[in-house]
Amino acid sequence: MFYDLKKLRINNNKNMDISFEKIKRKMAEIGRRILAIFIVDSVASPPKNKLTNKVLFRELTEHFTCQLEELSVGERMLYPMAFNVLMHPEDYEPRKESLPFVLPEVVSEFYRIINRQKVTYPNFNPTAKYWFFQFSSCKLKEVKGKDGENRIIERGKITTTASLTTFDISTNTTISTNTRFSLKPQNSDPSGNINVNLDAIRNLDFVGNSAFTFSFDKNLKTDTKNIITNSDMANLKGWATLTYYSSGANKIHYDMKDYLIHISGCKDTRNTRSILKLENDQISDSHVQIRYLPADNKFQIAAFQKTRLNGKLLELSEGGSIKWCDLANKSQIFMNDAIAVEFKINEM
Repeated sequence: MFYDLKKLRINNNKNMDISFEKIKRKMAEIGRRILAIFIVDSVASPPKNKLTNKVLFRELTEHFTCQLEELSVGERMLYPMAFNVLMHPEDYEPRKESLPFVLPEVVSEFYRIINRQKVTYPNFNPTAKYWFFQFSSCKLKEVKGKDGENRIIERGKITTTASLTTFDISTNTTISTNTRFSLKPQNSDPSGNINVNLDAIRNLDFVGNSAFTFSFDKNLKTDTKNIITNSDMANLKGWATLTYYSSGANKIHYDMKDYLIHISGCKDTRNTRSILKLENDQISDSHVQIRYLPADNKFQIAAFQKTRLNGKLLELSEGGSIKWCDLANKSQIFMNDAIAVEFKINEM
């Protein structure tokens, strides 16, 4: 048998080349796998169910647009002015600090949407004087969907409710009776919103909330600085702080974030942000009212039961006639000779 030694050498060289190529490819694959363990992908997209500020922005603007299209008629533009975002407690905590920075962007986008719709609906007067946002941290008790699955609160997702007027779900208070609102679970089809009443979510257990208001700008200015200036977030502590000592000698601070607040005793059954409830049963419901007049940049006080302001007895408001008196910075409000509250205006 005769062999062509020249051809045999060539074939052997080819086989060796093929083997080396396989080894090189295998080593390269192993190297890529090792590197993947140690290298963090800085541009990786967030987890699918991660709740981000972009998600909040998208969900609110989608809900707003959907309701505007559904409610508007003829030349009248109608749109929700109040939103309550229901969140799982583990989502609420990491998000709450950034809410004051997200909401001006949301309101700015609302104005852009209204501007675009003015051609079709020229009458865009609002149904409320201000935008209202409340972010509620809540747990489920018994709320389930028809298929037995949770449809209201889920970790990593939000559910938004929207109404034409201010509606505080966590305290069951509203400026109008029988308020109805639309409910939108995250990523649901906006056109599939259903109207429900408060009974549908009465089994929610609210464990915390953050509320913000923004005055409606008829000029629809989208500048976020202007939006913040006309909100209760211009000073996150509120326009003023009221301080008193509890029965346990603890110093209690209350931030005034509404244009009108009430000072009541512990028997007042209402639970709203605008009521300061003192730990004293000698103080009546709405014993004192305090209001802030932004146009005049001043505060006023009205007394409905015995009250002294800086030692001077105030005239009582009776028979539907409210007796307003200017309230100076660093004043002392002494009610029913039982408890004193210090009033201090915060720097803007």
